[in-house]
Amino acid sequence: IIDTKSPSHRVQTADDLDEHDQAAASVAAHSAPSGLVGMVVAVLRSDWVKALCLMTTASFLPFLLALSALKQAVRRWLAPHTQHGDHFSGLGNNILSVLGRWEWGSVLSKTVVLGAVYFVVQVGVLRLTTLALS
Repeated sequence: IIDTKSPSHRVQTADDLDEHDQAAASVAAHSAPSGLVGMVVAVLRSDWVKALCLMTTASFLPFLLALSALKQAVRRWLAPHTQHGDHFSGLGNNILSVLGRWEWGSVLSKTVVLGAVYFVVQVGVLRLTTLALS
């Protein structure tokens, strides 16, 4: 798999990928003959979709990470002699792993654009509705 987001276009091996990326690579490999599935996968992995997800879920993310940290703390408290090296549970670590691979400059700039479009549509529709109804 070629990582086109990195400046060096480094070829990634299977060891570099986590299970989600391996699954996505498997879907992409099996859907190579089908252009439609490849396009859907590309759209779902785009920064625009990431920006939309960030806009809709950013308010819940701190609570989810706090619950994940609390769950891990309870695990350490209930089983102090076992090895729990991370601060977050499995879900929290997966979320942070995925978010750590995002190109945040691109995602945040697209979030600002989507927010501005949302604001303009809301204000424009509200004004036009008020004007049309008067």
